[in-house]
Amino acid sequence: MASRHRSRELAVQIVYQWELDPQSLIDPNVLDRFWKEQARSEDSNRPFFEFLVKGVANNLPMIDKTLQETLKNWKSSRVEKVDLAVLRVGLFELLYSDQDPQTDSPVVINEALEIAKKFGNSGSPGFINGILDALIKKRTPKRE
Repeated sequence: MASRHRSRELAVQIVYQWELDPQSLIDPNVLDRFWKEQARSEDSNRPFFEFLVKGVANNLPMIDKTLQETLKNWKSSRVEKVDLAVLRVGLFELLYSDQDPQTDSPVVINEALEIAKKFGNSGSPGFINGILDALIKKRTPKRE
């Protein structure tokens, strides 16, 4: 059975890998190798995983620009690499997955927080929650 949570975790792992080895971002075989050697996941998780990974890769400049605008008084280079990977995947889903009926902002944020708890440090969930929440508030028109 496909697990969107597992797909998100795997996407965060490969996006983190890009930060450590930027050449892997342009390697055409990186997804297959990662899936075979590291993912240890059901094949039913792969389509959503690839959607996220390819989406982040194809939109990375805009995702990073949006992240930088949302950080306020911080440079993205100061953000922990794991947190940066979680934010990039979360931002991609929030910014570019409007066509996916299963994408719900509170769910995406909650998933990002759970992944941050698993892979980040003790401050990661609060930091990520603040950034993603600020992004949602900025994007959502105010009601009068």
